[in-house]
Amino acid sequence: AAYNFAAVVDADAVAVDEATGMPVSLTYAAAGQKDMLYNKVAVTGKKTGNAVVAFTFTHLLAKAYFTVTNNVPDTKYPYTVSDVKVTNAYQNGVYATADGKWTTSNADKTSFATITDVANGTPKTNAEMLFIPGASVGVSFKVTLSIGGKVVTSYDFSKADAVTLAANNVYNFDIKLSLGEEIQFTVTEQPKWNTPTTDVTL
Repeated sequence: AAYNFAAVVDADAVAVDEATGMPVSLTYAAAGQKDMLYNKVAVTGKKTGNAVVAFTFTHLLAKAYFTVTNNVPDTKYPYTVSDVKVTNAYQNGVYATADGKWTTSNADKTSFATITDVANGTPKTNAEMLFIPGASVGVSFKVTLSIGGKVVTSYDFSKADAVTLAANNVYNFDIKLSLGEEIQFTVTEQPKWNTPTTDVTL
């Protein structure tokens, strides 16, 4: 006999096929900032006693964070990066389990935490945020330079279409700052963030 098993983590809603009992779609709202994983396993054979089914989950979302590096040699010149946003990010989506495709809506901006008092030699990051994949997102932020505790200059940065987000990937939006030079902004992509495996005894 053939047995099909499915496991879902943290979907906002799951639609199930009544005939098979298997999930057909998963709903996600980005405002919840919850990880979402899915795996389907087919097992052939007749079960005698307890059986172990191994689920190797795939992250259905993308994850991103910002890193700020201050390249000014003197530690008395700290930078602060505020109003940190990823723009054009999808806010709601439905994932179809049959083909692994997303139907998305409500592209908007997602705000990240401010990164304060970044001195030379000590890069800082903010907390990671989760995103529905598929969107070509941009970034925007404000850079402020302080000397002796007083703000001496600030300027805004924005870049459209910085990267197209892919599921199961992690993105570091890297900002490097130096006196008298343009902001160096790059995106580092780390494919396949950890894929947890869970054994379930049936």
